[in-house]
Amino acid sequence: MAQPSRAWAVVLLGSILLTGCAGVRPEKTLYERVGGLPTLRKVVDDFVDRLRMDPRVQGFFADSNIPLVKERLVHLTCEVSGGPCTYLGADMKTAHVGLRISNADFDAVVEDFGASLDRFGVRAREKGELLSILGKLRADVVENR
Repeated sequence: MAQPSRAWAVVLLGSILLTGCAGVRPEKTLYERVGGLPTLRKVVDDFVDRLRMDPRVQGFFADSNIPLVKERLVHLTCEVSGGPCTYLGADMKTAHVGLRISNADFDAVVEDFGASLDRFGVRAREKGELLSILGKLRADVVENR
């Protein structure tokens, strides 16, 4: 019995894979599940406003260019959640060096971010993923342990 040609086998395998996977959709990115840029902009806008009003951390933002802070945070959040944005700011260690941020300060920021996510109805799974990403930055941001 003659063996099928290699090209025919590749076509057959491709057809089987495409047919078998036609009903399977890849999971959406965190960025997509959160609601994309419109949601991230709302969350970040609220978050930065919360930080500026929070007596525990507001001093860190006294001399900040708030529109730039918001823009950079939107891009950072977008990028780390699998969105199409590119964060162009400094890495977290460089951006926070010399600020003497403590664990308590960091925890206040996480709390405020969580409240902003809640305000805009970000579901528990996505909120957990975003807070986990933020939590991984602790080592680069906290200096004053």
